[in-house]
Amino acid sequence: MSLSNLTVKATYQGNGSNDTFAIPFDPIIDDSAETFVYIRDEAVDPITQTLQVEGSLSDYQLTGAVLPTDFHTNVVFNAGSIPAATDKVIVIRVMPLTQTLNLTNTNFNANSVNKALDRIVAMVQQLDEKLQRAAIMRVSEQAGQITLPEPEASNILQWNSGGTDLENAPFTFTDINDAVTDAQTAQAAAEAAQALAETAKTAAELAETNAETAETNAELAEVNAETAQAIDELLVAVRSRRTSKKPRQL
Repeated sequence: MSLSNLTVKATYQGNGSNDTFAIPFDPIIDDSAETFVYIRDEAVDPITQTLQVEGSLSDYQLTGAVLPTDFHTNVVFNAGSIPAATDKVIVIRVMPLTQTLNLTNTNFNANSVNKALDRIVAMVQQLDEKLQRAAIMRVSEQAGQITLPEPEASNILQWNSGGTDLENAPFTFTDINDAVTDAQTAQAAAEAAQALAETAKTAAELAETNAETAETNAELAEVNAETAQAIDELLVAVRSRRTSKKPRQL
């Protein structure tokens, strides 16, 4: 036997009705012990991850083995445990990192050796799957070994001044949240001040327009007054002329 299947883990989307999900990898020794099933609930914040339990009275059962000696091929959820539409189902092979084959000169068996080699390859694949989920430096990175500092409650990590290692920052998440809140408050105040300034500018422009209108009206009133005065003077002159004119002698 050789292990050519490189798949270690598969992720499936639940839909509230489908209860059967394929085991994507080749079990090595014991499909029940090596198959781990997780439910990733994406309907909650933060997202949760829950390890499921095998058994007819638990979360799921393994099915699909044709013969008693065959490995199972499917994970089938029991009624009441069927993944919802907001769930993802993760089926992954997890093996203990141990070597169980003990060969002697009298019990050498090619099948046992192949099985042990498959077990080793499966362990390598398992570790590779974990590494694919880990943060790693680029192959050209020259920083060397990175050491995590001692944990400090509610603190965050940052690179040191030389960019060569990680250290605890001199501020916490609370400090950042407070700074964000202060910045948002300051921005809101600035926007309110800008709105008031624009309103004041509009009011000033309106006042200027009103002043110009008042000045125009005043000038017009002055012209009207002068016109009225001229008319009055003209009427006075006319009346005076009529009064001073002598009547004709018959």
